[in-house]
Amino acid sequence: MVAAVTGRGLDVAWIPVRVAPRGRRFTRSGEEARRPVRRPPGFSYRDAMLTLVTMVILYVFGFVFLYGLIRVSVRHAMEDLENRRAEALRMERMAADRDRAFVQDNAFLTNN
Repeated sequence: MVAAVTGRGLDVAWIPVRVAPRGRRFTRSGEEARRPVRRPPGFSYRDAMLTLVTMVILYVFGFVFLYGLIRVSVRHAMEDLENRRAEALRMERMAADRDRAFVQDNAFLTNN
């Protein structure tokens, strides 16, 4: 569509004008206009940045905390496993000593 720019008289210059579909706006240069950003009342970029920084810090410290928690739990599990292994070895030696003492006391049961 073509529109006329009126000066002193009619039809001084002709410039092309874009007709905007419903709900869209265009600037004088023909570019599509940006919609204004609607922010809630009381919004500030300082608060948003503070929230973002706090969230990142908590996120990072959360992973560090979980790493430490897993590390401590694995260490305790390994200590428990080592204690159980030592206990099982001690019980096995006690059983062997008991069997040896039993056989010495009751040699007639082994046909010796």
